[in-house]
Amino acid sequence: MSWNLSILAESVWTWLSTNSMVILTAVMAIVAFLTLFHKKKSKQRIKNQKEMDLLVRLLYSNIGEKSNIFLAKKPNPNSPLYQPCINFWDGIKQNQYRAGTKDFHSAINNYLEYLDNKNKTGRIYKEIRDELYKATEKRNKELEKLLK
Repeated sequence: MSWNLSILAESVWTWLSTNSMVILTAVMAIVAFLTLFHKKKSKQRIKNQKEMDLLVRLLYSNIGEKSNIFLAKKPNPNSPLYQPCINFWDGIKQNQYRAGTKDFHSAINNYLEYLDNKNKTGRIYKEIRDELYKATEKRNKELEKLLK
């Protein structure tokens, strides 16, 4: 019995010594893959969080009748609403590239063009505003799910 065990131990040892580099390489490849996967997932989460903080949350919190941000035209420079409105939309313009979907980006762009009197579509303000409302609400739901 002891002779069989020594032969078995010797063959296991031989197999391990022969294949240890293969095993270590496979383990290292798995660890590298998992690290890259985690980094990619982490980068996407950071990107989504920035989109939420710098675009979606700002627009979403101003949807509705109480907001002085969604206006049919830029306010008069003498109005107390002028500077907050300009600052708000300048921030949206600066971060528009963060829009994670084509629909959301397009809705922001259409609204900004309307404010700058570059409305090439001929659409009325309410249509353009409602399109931005819907795109913002949709993107908010998507990002809330992704950021859970």
